[in-house]
Amino acid sequence: MPIMLIMTVLDRALVHLRIALNSSSKLRPTGKRYVVAGHFAQLDAEGKKRAGVCNMFVNIKASVDVIAKHYKFSRRKVVRILLEEGYLEEQRKQPNTPVKGGRRETDQR
Repeated sequence: MPIMLIMTVLDRALVHLRIALNSSSKLRPTGKRYVVAGHFAQLDAEGKKRAGVCNMFVNIKASVDVIAKHYKFSRRKVVRILLEEGYLEEQRKQPNTPVKGGRRETDQR
């Protein structure tokens, strides 16, 4: 039994090490710290999920895939939340600019 416990601990440590050293990820964290708000209990369900996403990303160092799976969100939604809350750097050359002939309501027709 102790050998299985040791193997489990080593496996988890290896996963965290791989995540920390993963240079193939194009996402750049801002380094902003996350602290659970004192009014957390007063947040609605969506607000609590947003806070949970930020907490998992910043404090637990969970990957976007793990967070998306946990909350049953798409990767896109997780990244959007992290961008809106300021935990990921905006890397798009022209973020949220209208596109001529685009499909969004804000795009130029």
